Amino acid sequence: MRAAGQPDLKRVVLAEGLPLIRETHHHEPGETDGAPGMGGIGNPHLWLDPVLAGRMAARLTEALVEIDPDGVAYYRQREAAYQAELKRLDAEIAAAVGRFRTRAYVSFHPAWTYFGRRYGLAEAGVIEAAAGREPTPAQLEAIVRSVKKYAIRAVFAEPQFSPRIAEAVAENTGARVLFLDPLGNPEDPERDTYLELMRYNLKVMKTGLE
Repeated sequence: MRAAGQPDLKRVVLAEGLPLIRETHHHEPGETDGAPGMGGIGNPHLWLDPVLAGRMAARLTEALVEIDPDGVAYYRQREAAYQAELKRLDAEIAAAVGRFRTRAYVSFHPAWTYFGRRYGLAEAGVIEAAAGREPTPAQLEAIVRSVKKYAIRAVFAEPQFSPRIAEAVAENTGARVLFLDPLGNPEDPERDTYLELMRYNLKVMKTGLE
């Protein structure tokens, strides 16, 4: 933390140049968007798309090489190995999602929009479209209708937030509450690295959508 105040500290924006989604839009299953907006303020959860995570890793590598050119061989080798792991993860997710019987989902907030667009899942509703903003009664009713309309069997909450509203939706629809984790947990070996976290979330999705 002390280093954060150093004037010569290099700041690297890993999301720079990536296709940010500027607005949350809940899709009908089978519906797709046009090209997403570039730049500006938008949905920050790019890392939950492994392909975009690979581009972020490449940007980080370039920053490290610029700071420490003597370590270029090491950084390039490490990045190549990690990119191979990300490609395996991408293929694993694509194969698993291809077997899902349900393509629509409801999540706590729009953390999974990039993931859904990458793998062809439809965000049928979110409980909190913005952090800390609980749904109005009309919005909650719309979520319940979506769950029933698309026969959604699980509502995805997050371990960092109360599942109270997700539980209310589940109670009114017969769905169950499952937990997707966008951030991970260094104390849990199933979620203490990016690769493990994404496989954990894929396992949860399989339970709810397969």
